[in-house]
Amino acid sequence: MTFGENLVNLRKRKSVSQEQLAEVLGITRQTVSKWELNQSTPDLQYIVQISEYFDVSLDYLVKGKEAISTEVLMQERKEDNDKNSSYIGYKGLFVLGIVLMVISMLGMLTFAVCAAIYPYEYWLDDKVYRGLAGFLRGTETQGFFTVLNLLLLSGSGCAGWGIYKQLHLSN
Repeated sequence: MTFGENLVNLRKRKSVSQEQLAEVLGITRQTVSKWELNQSTPDLQYIVQISEYFDVSLDYLVKGKEAISTEVLMQERKEDNDKNSSYIGYKGLFVLGIVLMVISMLGMLTFAVCAAIYPYEYWLDDKVYRGLAGFLRGTETQGFFTVLNLLLLSGSGCAGWGIYKQLHLSN
């Protein structure tokens, strides 16, 4: 459908005459008639005013797509954004954080149990390392243990941020 056909349909649906629409827009009735006959095209400012007056999208006026109220369109977009960002994004971030923390703590617990079962004494210069520190140095696994600590820190950050954003979005 053309712009003119869309304008005629909207005007008739709302039972508005060409004269009434012209008065609202501050133009002549003849100008509205030329638009409806596709003899001329309105400036952008009038297209926006017509869109707001009839509560339809600019797409409907210009492209002839199905009429949809701009209010409904904005609500649908907001709902889509809320679903995508809050549900998937922040809840997923929280779950990811919890998973990272659990994996990290299980790894650290494994090291602690191994250190208790196989105690090490590690001498470095005049210093003696015992317990978990001795085990890590003796088995040369300090790097892996550091990675587990970073994983715990990252998981805590992800879970905390997910909770914060969920609370922030629900208010």
